[in-house]
Amino acid sequence: MSTNRAATSAPDTTPASTNRERFDEAIQQILITLSEQFPIPMDIKDETFHLDTNEREAMYFHTLVFLRNEGVIRCNPITSRDFRFTNVSLTAKGLDLLTKSVEPLPSDPPNAIRRTLADLLTVVGREAAKQVGRNLMDYLVNHGHTLIQLHP
Repeated sequence: MSTNRAATSAPDTTPASTNRERFDEAIQQILITLSEQFPIPMDIKDETFHLDTNEREAMYFHTLVFLRNEGVIRCNPITSRDFRFTNVSLTAKGLDLLTKSVEPLPSDPPNAIRRTLADLLTVVGREAAKQVGRNLMDYLVNHGHTLIQLHP
């Protein structure tokens, strides 16, 4: 059963100045939306994230392809460059990534507790998205081979 719904949190309209910042924003919005919807698959199209420019649409499209290729999400095959991904959900690997505990952010107080990536995505916001994007990339680079063996 697929469900179409808009992301619950509005995207940050502050212009991101680098590809990495735009990637981090896309990761944040995609993973928040999928974690809130989990375990029910959903359809994702440009309206899901209120994408207002071709540049933002391209970034989200390629971020979704990246997440699929890395095994973080699953979806039906993509048959065209149209921005439409059907039956999208987190994989066991994606869920595992969101439940990993991460070190407190540099902006946190000295006695801050460790939080999960999902907590950082939904509570902390844009600053955390940058850290989450870095943590996700670091985790995939350092542990991707283990996850591939665990979740073929």
